[in-house]
This record gives sequence, structure tokens and C-alpha cells, in this order.
Amino acid sequence: MGSGDRSVELLRYHLTMLDTALKLAFPRYRSDRLERHRLSLTGLGPPARELRELEEGLRARIARLGG
Repeated sequence: MGSGDRSVELLRYHLTMLDTALKLAFPRYRSDRLERHRLSLTGLGPPARELRELEEGLRARIARLGG
């Protein structure tokens, strides 16, 4: 798996977390299943750290290119 594939996986994870956060913010979308998921969350975890590291690397690369 290339770094591009991993980046796509991490972005999908991020979008899933955003979707969950939005659903939790609006009671209309809450369900028993979503509540169980909410209770199982303990933070954004390793994927969030890895995505931040990729972002930092990309910013550094862009800066080296003069952007």
C-alpha cells in the first residue's frame, strides 16, 4: 500500500469521525447504535496523529517548493 492509499484511508476515517460528531450534535439523528459508538470513543486515536504527521510533511514539502 502506497502513502497515497494510506492518505485516502486516513481522510475517510476523518470524514467518518466528522459525520459521527455532527450526528451526535443534533439529537434528531441519534440512535441506540450511535450512542453505543459514542460511548466506545476514547479520542481520535492513532489515525488522527498519523494524518497530522502527513499534513506536516506535506506542508514542509510545499514550503520547500516555494509555495
